[in-house]
Amino acid sequence: MQVTLVPTEGVLHMWPKVRPHLSKVVEYTQGRYETDDILVSLTDYGHHLWVAFEDQDVTGVIVTTFAEYPRKRALNMVFCAGEGIVDWRRPMLDLLRRWAKDNHCEAIEASGRKGWLKFLDDDGLKPLWHTFELPVDWEPDNG
Repeated sequence: MQVTLVPTEGVLHMWPKVRPHLSKVVEYTQGRYETDDILVSLTDYGHHLWVAFEDQDVTGVIVTTFAEYPRKRALNMVFCAGEGIVDWRRPMLDLLRRWAKDNHCEAIEASGRKGWLKFLDDDGLKPLWHTFELPVDWEPDNG
């Protein structure tokens, strides 16, 4: 199992292998992204593509970007997808931690479903908040 950062100039070449994985996670974005939007973020907006692979098969994909706050910089894991994550989780997190540190980040951050709490508990995950969405066109049922 190997993990690596795909250089921006290699994203289009790698896209056919990572697109199927990423197309599965867009349903969890609640309409915020389509798969092609992720490609644009990688090619035009400086997001980073990380892959886990064995031989020629991509088994895992992570998309990150830097989050700049007034007093802190973080590496934000925007998307995580793939199969057999138990096999590539540790080497991927080790690589992301080194990348974050080399780029002056104090933390790696992500939003996700509750299952990640248990899954990343051994990796030092500290839940800080939940993400909520209230639809603006919702009306209470007064019936």
